[in-house]
Amino acid sequence: MVGAGGVGRAVAHRLHERGIEVGLLHHPHQRVEAAFPCWSEMESIPFAEVEGAFLCVKDSQIRSVAERLSSYLPSEAVVIHTAGSVPLSVLSGIFGERCGVVYPLQSFIQGQAVEWGSFPIFWEGHPQARLWAVALAQREESVYEASSEARLRLHIGAVFTANFLNALFQMAHTVVGPEWDWRIYLPLARTIISRLHENSPLLLQTGPARRGDVATVAKHLAYLAHRHPDLGEIYQKVSAYIQQHF
Repeated sequence: MVGAGGVGRAVAHRLHERGIEVGLLHHPHQRVEAAFPCWSEMESIPFAEVEGAFLCVKDSQIRSVAERLSSYLPSEAVVIHTAGSVPLSVLSGIFGERCGVVYPLQSFIQGQAVEWGSFPIFWEGHPQARLWAVALAQREESVYEASSEARLRLHIGAVFTANFLNALFQMAHTVVGPEWDWRIYLPLARTIISRLHENSPLLLQTGPARRGDVATVAKHLAYLAHRHPDLGEIYQKVSAYIQQHF
């Protein structure tokens, strides 16, 4: 396992739990406590024993790390990356058919528990990628094959539904503070999410933009223009999207 960020540590611990021999390569400044071998220098790894490598590094570093690894890995070792928006070709140009992708559709934060099996994992390339995906999920029904183009679309959707949602909560926090914070909206968010299990967003949309309540939208925009003009621009654009698509 190359990379000791949220994804690298989570995947390493999960595979170790599933009975797979794991070793983790991390930066010298990182402190890693694990029940499996950890190294801070690539030269310390017993590469003769390595059957596969997971590259859990920044998207921009995948190619350079793969190129460096290529001079160490045994000729039969399979190389995997875990990025949503990076095509398989980044690795296939170096390793040919001995590469693949294992992309867990989940947010990983170091130190927080991961509910493996509760979210989908996508794979591409070498069949070993699928086997490792199934080992992580422990449920074949949670594992799907997805091309690089499909995975890119999945990653864009993840940004909308996870990263943007988190940012929207921070925006709400900015508007309602200091009396309240983002937690005041958690019951509302739980209701929305629970409804999405049964119905399409197109059927569930409510609010002033959906109703065509021009007066309320104008009132909100006037307040934001005075207090939070940057949020006003976002409010206006999202309201326009709702009016056009719902």
